[in-house]
Amino acid sequence: LFARRSLIESGAGKCVLVRGLREPTVFESSLIRVRLDNECCNAQFYFYYFSYSPGRQRVEQIITGAAQKGIRGSELARLLVHAPAREVQDRIVDAVDVYDRLIAAHERRRKRNRFEAVAFDMRRARRQQARLQFVRVARRKFAARNRQIGGFFVSENSLGFHDVLRENG
Repeated sequence: LFARRSLIESGAGKCVLVRGLREPTVFESSLIRVRLDNECCNAQFYFYYFSYSPGRQRVEQIITGAAQKGIRGSELARLLVHAPAREVQDRIVDAVDVYDRLIAAHERRRKRNRFEAVAFDMRRARRQQARLQFVRVARRKFAARNRQIGGFFVSENSLGFHDVLRENG
């Protein structure tokens, strides 16, 4: 399928590969349906061809319009394209598919790593929040206890200032 029209130039003539339709399908009027001869053409090869240069450049040559960009089906039908042998098309598709799978795996890892980083940040924020909460509670308790004993807090194992000086020389 090709997008017949778009408000932006990059959307006009954009190619999409549709597979596995099990029943007769009618497409919206702003789409151009192209069916290729499977004997000589690999549909996925031409999807790649029209998605990247030089195929995209050929489509851009037939885009018309000022406010709304578009292509005509008649001009698309007359478009000259590269036509390597079917075996060559198949090998190219196989090679590109390997890279597509690698890129998809990399994207999944990147999203997972980003998710793990966000989860780590959330756990760290919760720990910091818990620490802050603990400090607030401890300060309140300390202040209340300090008031109870007349403004001074002395623990059993606290050292006086002169004891600290004596120990540290």
